[in-house]
Amino acid sequence: VSGLWQTAYNAILDANNVINSKLQGTDEISQYRGEALALRALLYFELVKFFAGPYTVDPNALGVPVITTYDPFVKPKRNTVSEVYAQIEADLKAAIPMLTMERSSGYITEYAAKALLARMHLFKGEWAKALTTAEDVINNSGYQLLNINQVASYWASNTPRTDKLETLFEVVFDLVGNIGNNSLAYFYDQAGGYGDALAAQAVYNLYSATDVRRSLILPSSPTRGNVRVVNKYPNSTQPDKDEVKVIRLSEVYLIAAEAAFQSGEEALARDYLNDVATRRDPNFAGYTESGEALLQAILTERRKELAFE
Repeated sequence: VSGLWQTAYNAILDANNVINSKLQGTDEISQYRGEALALRALLYFELVKFFAGPYTVDPNALGVPVITTYDPFVKPKRNTVSEVYAQIEADLKAAIPMLTMERSSGYITEYAAKALLARMHLFKGEWAKALTTAEDVINNSGYQLLNINQVASYWASNTPRTDKLETLFEVVFDLVGNIGNNSLAYFYDQAGGYGDALAAQAVYNLYSATDVRRSLILPSSPTRGNVRVVNKYPNSTQPDKDEVKVIRLSEVYLIAAEAAFQSGEEALARDYLNDVATRRDPNFAGYTESGEALLQAILTERRKELAFE
């Protein structure tokens, strides 16, 4: 708990120093400031999710302290959940026009920031805004969804992407910059790592036998026998550790599906839902549900697609 809190605020301090720098005048400076704004928004989003109640329950409840300038003597009070979300939204919207460069999946881009904005609107229950923002990413970013024959190699890869396939933003590790045995891969690895967490049988059972995502859960452990082992991060024993996905295009489609459903557009919701689901199982023709059953299908598909991330 303390590690999450301290690390987030240390990173916010770094972001604040970039954002508040007096340097101006080049595209690179604008890009870096935009990246810092988007990262500050992401950090506050994580903090308010972990340390406060949901916005949709009580936006006026206590959230986390919002710090935007360096002051070593400040003893800040907690801002409200609503105030924290307002800062997140302001930072993302300020960042988007500054983000004019694209390098790799390890750097925040315009559409990564828009994807995070769509996620934020979803968490606030702002369905129309979530749908519009998610559709902007889907229709205009140039990113492509993973297809069934790409899933295994996508998760086996431990290098940043430049091909606009699926990953809008991720935390990149390399041979020098990695967290070693504190990595997510090491946490799951049963043979060379801690093996602290397994997949529940109930989660494993959600996947059909022909769903490619089932292959990302190994059917047994070399040390624990007949248990289900998470294998989305297979590079724990490699010097170059697995990247950690922050936001993927599949999530953006699922955001659009849920937002469309909540906006009364069930046919559109099914379209976005099936864009993901039918790319994972060649024998699945697509969801046809409506009403509450459709909402449950969307939530279940989120669970199946984003498990262990």
